[in-house]
Amino acid sequence: RQQSMQVHTGVTLGFKPLWYFNIGHALFDGLYPAFVSLIQWGLHEKPFKTLLWCSGCWDGAVENTLPGAYAQREAMFGKFGGLGCTSLGDLGKSPQRFEEFVLGLGTNGAIIDLNGNFTLGACRELNACRIFRDRMYRAYGVEPATRVRRGDGSEGKLRAIMVKNRRYPPADIDPLLRAVENDPKLSAILDIKLISWSPHVKHLSMQNGDLQEHLKIIRETDVHISGPGTALMYQLFLPEGAVHINLGRTDAPCPRGYMEEYLAEGSPYLRALYYPSDRTLQPKPFTLLLHKAAQILKEDPPLPAPLGSNLSPVGQ
Repeated sequence: RQQSMQVHTGVTLGFKPLWYFNIGHALFDGLYPAFVSLIQWGLHEKPFKTLLWCSGCWDGAVENTLPGAYAQREAMFGKFGGLGCTSLGDLGKSPQRFEEFVLGLGTNGAIIDLNGNFTLGACRELNACRIFRDRMYRAYGVEPATRVRRGDGSEGKLRAIMVKNRRYPPADIDPLLRAVENDPKLSAILDIKLISWSPHVKHLSMQNGDLQEHLKIIRETDVHISGPGTALMYQLFLPEGAVHINLGRTDAPCPRGYMEEYLAEGSPYLRALYYPSDRTLQPKPFTLLLHKAAQILKEDPPLPAPLGSNLSPVGQ
């Protein structure tokens, strides 16, 4: 018996995200590179439905460990596009007809594309990171980030956040925060706050907090401090001219690994600084970095950041 055809009006974006229980992979090995495909076809301003190119997309073992993680990311995909999220397994066996259908990630994802300039694909060439940032804000009903505060004090103290990261225990972080408080010149111009995007869970990759509230924090942040990995994945959502400080990791095979520095290099509306590669986390070099960040914000050098300037010594 002939089956009736299911018709999908408007734009549908199909992609298979990698390891999307994790917010970093969901964003930059799934949603972002697929969205770049829409930019390349001139469809990025339209609402779209997300079609995950998989059936039974969830890994049961992961879901048992991180309950709700997959559903939370699928809700984000659907909210970002505006028309919801579904998967191949939900379509059934009837014929499908799509009015406008874009399929695939291209070579614009974090894992797939670390190009010759060590940037996230299309961030600079198509202004894709800024377009992606602003659409995410609008999708969650938050006014998109504009400019950071001037570092001359005319707009109040600079706001810095340090993101809790599994690579650095409180014994490493607490002395850094105290050093800022005990530096009178620094504490006079900058407030710093320790932030956890994953409250009340052991697995920080869950990142289970409210994304809308996270965006409200990020849009008001002038200096963003984090070790590498999941914790720093929101840096792309920072306002124009913000300074991102990558603390690196000490368990890397090279002197100090900085991992996702391609995000900063691919976001020319940011400026990036890196903790010295030959030192463990210590208060003095940390406060020196914050003084440097404050000076950058005071001088307000022109944007976009020059090619290569947001890379670490390792990346360069």
